[in-house]
Amino acid sequence: MKKFLLSSILSFALFAGFAQQACISDYKINNGGGNCPVNAGRQATGSVTLTFTFDIDPANLPQVIKAVDVTVPGAPVDVTDVVFVPNSWSTSKDEVTYCYYIGPANNNNLQGAGHKFTFVITAMINGQPVNCGTENIPLPVHFSSFTATRSNSSSVSITWATASEQNNKGFYVQKNVNGEWKNVAFVFSQAANGTSTSALSYSYADANTEKGITQYRVQQVDLDGRVGYTDIRAIRGDGNLAKIVLYPNPSTDGKINVVFEDNTAIRDVMVNDMQGKIVRSFKGITNNILVIEKLTSGFYTIKVTNRITNASSVHKVVIK
Repeated sequence: MKKFLLSSILSFALFAGFAQQACISDYKINNGGGNCPVNAGRQATGSVTLTFTFDIDPANLPQVIKAVDVTVPGAPVDVTDVVFVPNSWSTSKDEVTYCYYIGPANNNNLQGAGHKFTFVITAMINGQPVNCGTENIPLPVHFSSFTATRSNSSSVSITWATASEQNNKGFYVQKNVNGEWKNVAFVFSQAANGTSTSALSYSYADANTEKGITQYRVQQVDLDGRVGYTDIRAIRGDGNLAKIVLYPNPSTDGKINVVFEDNTAIRDVMVNDMQGKIVRSFKGITNNILVIEKLTSGFYTIKVTNRITNASSVHKVVIK
């Protein structure tokens, strides 16, 4: 499925003749709320990750003002009753993930199959408002699924599928065992000349005898050198089966990884400090791994609740 991104700035009083520039080079829409918190009583519908052409100032994150459905050429439709909130857990040097919350009166859902969207952006670049121009960016690959499952004590099965591909060279299977992502295999695209509108499936068996946690992801590589990633999946070794795992504990960088016992449940996670204050809250998590970041030094409890069974477990962690 092709999607195109249009980025622009709401009107600023800039001098005439200012040269416009593109401010977004890529984007990705994720289904589900993931790590997004509850906002004004609403759970997140999904998230949008925007990759910018300039370094991000964490103190002045670009703001998504509105989304426009441009599926029908010449007939744009504003997406109504939607709020975009930049999320601190996924801000890097040049990209920001925005949780979006759609109310009952919306006329279009960003997850709509086959839809194309543009976004109106306000941004501060080098301390001043900049009038960004427009740029149409095709999304090279639309992932429809990605799984990682342990086949036995010495092998992990990696599978993924794409709904469409454009200018796709192929995929690197990557894993992270000790804090460093490494390529373990390259799988060429099945699409003729890298482009296909049909569903395609891929798989790879990775030799893995780790006793602890291994993280996996797939990096998609465009023919032009652009890359994209799937979500991360966590795989347990023989010594970590059928239980929730939190690591590192204690943590020295304010980050805790929470690996759930399976990837079939929907969970809510709440983080409390020693005074009982809620410092983080995550709703509707469907991935089997959650990364909690930017915790300050101290002791915390992490409560995990399975929405299906209503079972809860509480875990203690230390941030040094």
